Amino acid sequence: MKFFLSPTFTTASSILAASLLLSSPTTASRNTDNHPRSSQHGRIISSRQHRETPNMKLDTCSFIPSPDVHQGLGSQGAPIAQSRDLDVCACISDVQPYVNGNPSGQYIGHVLGDNARPFLESLIHAHNPWHCKFPLHSKPHCTKADPCYFDCDNGRVVENGQCVCSLGFRNCNDRCIPQSQLCGSAMPHPFKREVTGLEEAKNICRSKTVCGIPGESSKSNTAYDCVDIMNDEESCGGCLAPHPFSDAKQQGALGMECHAAPGVAKAACIKGHCDATKCQVGFKLENGSCVPEWWKRQIAGLGAVGSLMGLL
Repeated sequence: MKFFLSPTFTTASSILAASLLLSSPTTASRNTDNHPRSSQHGRIISSRQHRETPNMKLDTCSFIPSPDVHQGLGSQGAPIAQSRDLDVCACISDVQPYVNGNPSGQYIGHVLGDNARPFLESLIHAHNPWHCKFPLHSKPHCTKADPCYFDCDNGRVVENGQCVCSLGFRNCNDRCIPQSQLCGSAMPHPFKREVTGLEEAKNICRSKTVCGIPGESSKSNTAYDCVDIMNDEESCGGCLAPHPFSDAKQQGALGMECHAAPGVAKAACIKGHCDATKCQVGFKLENGSCVPEWWKRQIAGLGAVGSLMGLL
């Protein structure tokens, strides 16, 4: 939580019984926690960062072949061209965008008007529905082979069913930033009364440490943040920036952003010390640190040379 020393801031619609009109038998809906994905979208080892939350959006999706769509439209007395391909693959949450942007959806919208949406929703529920879980930063992309298929937002890749920042980037306040860039805490919250000094700021921060805000020192000498330096992965062991209430040289050592260390993919701040738990490709985890594999090989080689010299 950040603070600034400043003045006061101030259809319901009817559901069509399409399930009675479909000739294809309905199989049991399936849970798709680990649904398959095509090989070209293979799992990419990425620079996954802290606080990637496993928030999931639940949805129901289905592929409905053209003959069943034609049958449903025919039951509505809609004039349709039997030769027209009307395969439908959509999710309940995306029915309206599907009607607006997909050729099959646009045709159904043209034929049924305002009834297109409830018609498609009933088709999805009635025809072999898949109950899908979509992660944060994903977009449903229904396919015939996998109605629960999804794409990740730009700059993110799939890892363990989540959309995480791609290699060389990491998560910072729900955004992907370069691995080398510092990550401050979340957006500052304006404080509604003026703070006059360090002691008052300490009273507000209570058990947390009064710190400055990276990047704010050149803009303002009134910005501060309350940080748990013993557990905060973004400011572990100390402040990333000195607070504005006294000379920076009097404030002790600066903290460390655990995920900014070379080779680190995942880390935690434990009692004020960074402890890596996962390394990037080319690094090996050793005693809470990520050590370059080439360095390990070089050390091993020097050891072998030393042993050989001892035999001479």
